[in-house]
Amino acid sequence: MKIRVKNFSLKHTLECGQTFRWHKIDDWYYTVRENRLIKVKQQGNYLITNSSKNILNYLLRLDDDLNKIYKKISKDKIIKQAIKNYKGLRLVREDPFQCLISYICSANTNIPNIKRQVLNLSKKFGKKVDGFYAFPSAKRLAKASLKQLKGCKLGFKAKYVLAVSKFIASKRFNLNRLRNMTYKEAKKELIKLPGVGSKIADCVLLYAFDKMEAFPVDVWIRRVMQKYYFKGKMISNEKIVKFAQKYFDGYAGYAQEYLFYWAKNNKLHWSLDKV
Repeated sequence: MKIRVKNFSLKHTLECGQTFRWHKIDDWYYTVRENRLIKVKQQGNYLITNSSKNILNYLLRLDDDLNKIYKKISKDKIIKQAIKNYKGLRLVREDPFQCLISYICSANTNIPNIKRQVLNLSKKFGKKVDGFYAFPSAKRLAKASLKQLKGCKLGFKAKYVLAVSKFIASKRFNLNRLRNMTYKEAKKELIKLPGVGSKIADCVLLYAFDKMEAFPVDVWIRRVMQKYYFKGKMISNEKIVKFAQKYFDGYAGYAQEYLFYWAKNNKLHWSLDKV
């Protein structure tokens, strides 16, 4: 199928670090969703895919009004430069459980390692689909042993993956009900789960539940926010989040992704200790 797209970059969207389950081979990107293989590549203003327009609209947020979002968040030269460099980058929509476990795996590591850990989990516990692997269900991971999970190179995060999977498989925690909660209510619930702090909760709320107020703060965001928005002053993550939510006018999550990708690609290294 050939789908016409406007204001969209598949490369920036899938390679900016927000998602860990798309695999690039040559010009194609592959993922498994609901036990179906999805493949897509971009040729100019068209996406070539084996999937439907509705599915790609949902997964890649092709219906988002990026021009409106750009107007809302284009407040200064830093974010304007990020938008110019990565025009067409869109947020993704992830499966909630997959997103939650992926971001628990993200603690204290880098993107290549996160991808490896998530792939290891999929290979060991997921269903094989046309040469790729579906992400395992909460029920499947809840039956795993701690030794098996550590064998997927999760390290200390294995115990959190197991505990969270058991919570969800046993229905002691209902992920889906977060969708109808406010951002603050949903975040309060998420951080009750083992291994889930503020940053992980914000990632899950942004990429799986459409909470555009979410503004995940990692090392790259802290660097760019402190250096350019707080004049080098040491500031708490909580204050960074509150500032961003007000400053970026309802689309803090979109601003975060552009700033993250810009800071990371520009290797914004500087010592916070010397500020």
